[in-house]
Amino acid sequence: MNSPNKKIGYIGLDLSGTGTTAIFDGKNIVSFSAKNWFDHYNFIKNYLSKKRTSILFFEGLHKIQKQQKTNIDLVHLAYLIGALNIKYKYKLEVTSFMIKKIGKMIAGNKKNIPNLEYKAKRGFYYNKNKINQHELDAIIIYFYGRAKINKKYWL
Repeated sequence: MNSPNKKIGYIGLDLSGTGTTAIFDGKNIVSFSAKNWFDHYNFIKNYLSKKRTSILFFEGLHKIQKQQKTNIDLVHLAYLIGALNIKYKYKLEVTSFMIKKIGKMIAGNKKNIPNLEYKAKRGFYYNKNKINQHELDAIIIYFYGRAKINKKYWL
């Protein structure tokens, strides 16, 4: 997958095509908000051009139930995921179920992520800085994806 002297880099992405996208690279969190999915794609592409990234982890767009109405946000998210799938060779899609499950485990002190802390009625903090839900999801996606890719049981 990589040459022997090239460091493997992982990136956790909480994607949005019309709202807020968050990126976590193992140390830093960045967020971006826009209404156009292509702006999100360009933001991600520009961010990744500055990193030694080999593998992207993101929440996949899984089968939509027949009863669900497809809205424009979902369509734009599908465009963004499709563009990432075309541009980047190595990626791992994570289910939203798993992200929510791990978030609840962290809030209940049943799971731990370094430098991530939950404070009752105040929310989540990373390196003592308050983070939003998108940033939390990007961190969870990163750690879950990294464990899965390295074939380590994480739950």
